[in-house]
Amino acid sequence: MPGGNVRPSYTGLINLGGILPGSGLAPTDGEMRMIWGSRAFFGYAVRDNGEAWWFANIGDAREPSRNAMRQERDAWAGQLTAHFSDDLPLIPDLIRRTSEIHSYPIHDLPHVPCWRDGPVGLIGDAAHATSPSSGQGASLALEDAAHLAVCLRDIADPAAALAHFEAERRPRAEQIVAEGRRRGAYKAPRSRAQMWLRDALMPIVFRFLVTEQSLAWIHDYRVPHSAA
Repeated sequence: MPGGNVRPSYTGLINLGGILPGSGLAPTDGEMRMIWGSRAFFGYAVRDNGEAWWFANIGDAREPSRNAMRQERDAWAGQLTAHFSDDLPLIPDLIRRTSEIHSYPIHDLPHVPCWRDGPVGLIGDAAHATSPSSGQGASLALEDAAHLAVCLRDIADPAAALAHFEAERRPRAEQIVAEGRRRGAYKAPRSRAQMWLRDALMPIVFRFLVTEQSLAWIHDYRVPHSAA
């Protein structure tokens, strides 16, 4: 079968999140607000009706067991509020008032040796699951679908179409998976020194390195019109 016995790779981050109706916060007008905290990463969005959706990424070098992820809501809330105790007050407030907190370790698939077996193939997360830190998981799946449609339209043999699809898509997909892993590494500094260095460099990075031109390889990608 395509994919073989490939295990997901733990990224060193745990994702937690919840929904709070009637948050009392102003709507974010379709934007997701993201905050680089002193110990962890936080994002939230508020709908027009005041409902807040939030998530947090905390670092844990050791991959947690399933039992460890089954902590009670109060245990997660206590751990999260401690992580964000030195950050914006709205963060621990949102966490404390959320009645249900969901949690899971974040994994990716840096390299699946084979995406196909004859006329059977993998696309999307089954072939190249990327960390949410890349911001490109759904986009990659949509690109896959469009590109595969082109290959199946232009190449009569399904097995050959899948082989062409894999050869064309693999370099880009694996590059974005690696990019997601790099971005995630900055979310949960493991020491005060790392936090200080990250925060000192971040304005320079966003002003001179993270630019429209430098990100064009991600955001300006176009699916080929033919499989020639």
